[in-house]
Amino acid sequence: MPARRRCKRCLQSSSTDVPEVSRSPSSDESRVTAWGLVEGTARLVWQNLWALVTIYLVCDSATFLLHRASHRMTNEAAMRFLGVSREALGNLWWLSNNREIANFKTGYQWIVALFFLVIFAANIFLRTAASVASILLCRKNEKSGEPLQRFPLPSPRRLTADLSAVAPALRDTVGRVWQLDLVVAVRVLPLQALSLLLLPLPWTLPRLFGLLLANPVAVVEGGEIDEVLERSGKLAQPLHRPLVVPYVGLTVVARALSATKGALLAAIPTRWVREIPEIPIAAYVVLLFILVLLTRLQDMLPLAVYEEAVKSR
Repeated sequence: MPARRRCKRCLQSSSTDVPEVSRSPSSDESRVTAWGLVEGTARLVWQNLWALVTIYLVCDSATFLLHRASHRMTNEAAMRFLGVSREALGNLWWLSNNREIANFKTGYQWIVALFFLVIFAANIFLRTAASVASILLCRKNEKSGEPLQRFPLPSPRRLTADLSAVAPALRDTVGRVWQLDLVVAVRVLPLQALSLLLLPLPWTLPRLFGLLLANPVAVVEGGEIDEVLERSGKLAQPLHRPLVVPYVGLTVVARALSATKGALLAAIPTRWVREIPEIPIAAYVVLLFILVLLTRLQDMLPLAVYEEAVKSR
């Protein structure tokens, strides 16, 4: 009898040990897949689609106006300091593509570079504000259990109320996240440039992944810049392998579609354009909508990866 009791205790202890092994961080992290990250990102975009479209529409509109102002100031400076005529520059609200002017010998490109640096921080600020607002809104709706997604469109009152609800947190957060984004941008731009050569990808991708979660960490957890970057790298480190497909895939597909959109529309037969103009219009709207979805998926990927990384810990 004592021997049987000891055997029973051994079986009970061994059975209780098995769940502890299965709940270890390494086994949880191994269950994070590329498809799981894509699915999580798609869920965030789908549940908050119209709010995200509204936020980034405001951001893109402000960026467009900022660029127009920058280009106008560039051309005004070129006329004043380089003696370039208005006729040679063309439309003053856009950078000149006149080869006789747009080069470093005339000094025009130096002025372009100067104004690019002047508005660089402002560009980053607009992107930061959109990113912070999106993270705050998605987190708020996820906690409340009431996603903003409604078809065909959500109530304007509900949309306004949700955006207004995150406004105080946005004002408190956007300044410090902007400083972080300036540091991240300085690190990311050279890595992205190197990635275009393809061969350095095994070296650049892990470093890009280490910076990917900086914004969600800064918004959700806070902390100093060095602490946020360290935390971002630690959270992303176990997920490098499943991150490759969604990160690279979304980037390649979005850029390929953006580059070939004009060619796809030009391939529509001329007879259709004349006789059935609805076809090219519908094709343009569909391509634009797909491109918007892909861009929003890229924007929400860091938050989805952050949530998966936190769950796997």
